[in-house]
Amino acid sequence: MTTGPVWTNLDLTWSPEVSSGVVSAAERSYPAESCGYLLGPRDPAGLVDEFVCLPNLASSENRSPRNAFVVNPLVLARAIDSGNRINRPVKVFFHSHCDATPELSFADLRTIRAEDGLLWPCAWLVLSVRQGEPVTWKLWGYEPISGEMIEKTLTHHDAADLRDRRRR
Repeated sequence: MTTGPVWTNLDLTWSPEVSSGVVSAAERSYPAESCGYLLGPRDPAGLVDEFVCLPNLASSENRSPRNAFVVNPLVLARAIDSGNRINRPVKVFFHSHCDATPELSFADLRTIRAEDGLLWPCAWLVLSVRQGEPVTWKLWGYEPISGEMIEKTLTHHDAADLRDRRRR
């Protein structure tokens, strides 16, 4: 079984700028699901400090963007490869759920899991948006022994604290 990179099963820390960006993307996309990824330095492994939004291509796949997301897998694969080359890996894939909980759906789990572990080497963040207002989110990490996605902790730190961490 593939375990994936360490950040697939870590509690993570993100800056207010990243959390604001994810929330803003979800607000702008509603009533469609937003999606994208978070990246950060390889060390510390638990830090994400940048977000990138991706277009939700669900309607081009004859699916409802209100209840599903589809990303170009080549775009995501290139982002993962590029991030790994420059030591700024993609650590989290994010998407929103419109008028639903931040629990992983059956469709989410099919997208996340491969036969021997993770399809994409990252944790998953789901943001619940109700009537256009972001309500709550959950970060999901991969537990390689059980093969399950488990809830992890996502902590905010201000930009000054993040700069201090990078200097260490």
